[in-house]
Amino acid sequence: MEKGEKSKKYYEEINIIRGLTLLFVLIGHCFVYPPTENENYIVYFIYNFVYSFHMAVFFFISGFLASSKILSGKFDLKTETIKKARRILIPYFIVSIITFLIKLIMSDFARNDVKLSDFWKMFIGISPNGGMWFLYCLFVLSMIFMLFSKAKIRSRLFYVLFGLVAYIISLVPGVYLIRNLLKYCIFFALGIVFNSIYKFKLKKVILIDLAVISFLLLIIATIDQNNWYIYTGLLGIVFSFSIGLLLKNRKNFINKIVNELGQYSYDIYIISYFVMQMIMIIFYKMLNMNYYLVAVLTLIIGPTISYFLSKDVFRKNKILNKYLLGNWK
Repeated sequence: MEKGEKSKKYYEEINIIRGLTLLFVLIGHCFVYPPTENENYIVYFIYNFVYSFHMAVFFFISGFLASSKILSGKFDLKTETIKKARRILIPYFIVSIITFLIKLIMSDFARNDVKLSDFWKMFIGISPNGGMWFLYCLFVLSMIFMLFSKAKIRSRLFYVLFGLVAYIISLVPGVYLIRNLLKYCIFFALGIVFNSIYKFKLKKVILIDLAVISFLLLIIATIDQNNWYIYTGLLGIVFSFSIGLLLKNRKNFINKIVNELGQYSYDIYIISYFVMQMIMIIFYKMLNMNYYLVAVLTLIIGPTISYFLSKDVFRKNKILNKYLLGNWK
């Protein structure tokens, strides 16, 4: 979700993938509470489908965009740490604190209430804001691989093996506090490695085949529900990359929408939590509207309002742009 720097090569397909994956994330976040199989199987299926891979894709493209620096070692660790802290860590803490205070004050409307004694937990990545764990994990993983790079450990094989070992450890009971960090490390590592070999071109028919096959396998995996996340995560990456390459350089409505979503994905990810929660409170808790109708309205209205808030308010205000969106340039 984090953008590459201006000096880096621009990959339109990565921006498209970012926009597409953000859409999957928003689908997962639009429900007042997680749907159950007994209530509506189709909705339950869609919910589990998007959760089977969407965050793996985000970590993969984050590793992809960090690849050149990490594999070359051509960066100043102090400078990069400050940049990462500004871009990721400061928004994480500010958004987490704001969420904490809102939940404390409006506890009657909070889905998961908080206590003052829970405040310290955000310092170890347990945020009262459900989506902020991603930023915390992304910062830590970025630092780990930058430290590897500065220690002249730049072997692509080592990165993959390190990620695999981390994933296996994540399956062990009792590692709750660092489970997400361990679980997604492999996808960040694979993103780093994939960028280093990303010089090939695939024909349209092959991309369509890859998209269809990976999509069908994801459907089967979602129905089965007994698959390791590393499997569904990789399928999601293949599916997303295939779609991204198919939409690349196409001047149509879909391309324009997903490109725009990709451009504002980080902003929408941060802002949409508050907007979508407010919509749920008004329509579901105050007006008692239908659960599924509220989900549809939240999915449509939430990202739309978040997009315009980012574009017309947050990015135009120096303080909000810096401290909430992490844009210090």
